Amino acid sequence: MRPSEYTANGTPVSAVKTHRIEPAAAACEWISLEHLALGSERVGGMVVRSAQVRKVLKTISRLSPYKATVLINGESGTGKELVARALHTLGPVPGGPFVTFNCSNLVESLAESQLFGHVRGAFTDAREDSLGYFRSANGGTLFLDEIGELPLRLQPKLIAYE
Repeated sequence: MRPSEYTANGTPVSAVKTHRIEPAAAACEWISLEHLALGSERVGGMVVRSAQVRKVLKTISRLSPYKATVLINGESGTGKELVARALHTLGPVPGGPFVTFNCSNLVESLAESQLFGHVRGAFTDAREDSLGYFRSANGGTLFLDEIGELPLRLQPKLIAYE
């Protein structure tokens, strides 16, 4: 059993409705207006020219009409957030909020509160209500960057949260 194939509660990742996209690092580049005239195109906030990224864009366009959980894999700097933003822009809730959160910035003791929110007085220093990232993204898209850094104890809660 490879850890990447199972969630923290033992559910196979394949049983969780996700879609996998791997952005191509080579395709993320700044392109001038001249290049746009030479066969590049602008889609979902990205300007692309390579065949690899066009393949990613086909996947994005295939998934974008659906309200679904999407797992975007890739090394740092490969454009995962750009892919997420394109899915949001082309998806069913483009007018909703696009909220990003880097899971490696989670404070372990406050992780649940940061993600799901809390009410005033729920713990020491909870001086006011907080929506949390999930509620802040309600009606839009939540992009959880570096999700592999999320504490194992929180992973089942992500699956159960709606």
